[in-house]
Amino acid sequence: ISTEKNLPEDTKDKEVLIPLLYSMCIQLAAELQANQLVGKTISVKVIYADFENRTLSKSLNHYTYSEEELERVATELLEKLLIRPIRKLGVRISNIAENKSGKLI
Repeated sequence: ISTEKNLPEDTKDKEVLIPLLYSMCIQLAAELQANQLVGKTISVKVIYADFENRTLSKSLNHYTYSEEELERVATELLEKLLIRPIRKLGVRISNIAENKSGKLI
């Protein structure tokens, strides 16, 4: 499950990128919860101004649908990718499992 957003202009401004990243994490968490799913691997993808793509991922040792956890990990990954202006930002959660109990497992 993923979401991506083209930016109106290339930027590495955290005041622009972090709120956008958080809104995407909220969207992913809502989609997971609505479909009774959980995931283990969180990825952040960027496309730089020169169109180079980079993706970093982190696999948790547990499943989650928590927007706070998605935000924390995605922010950590984005910090490592903020080496030059970004044109497009994306967040993905993978390694998906069903969560019929509605609780974190």
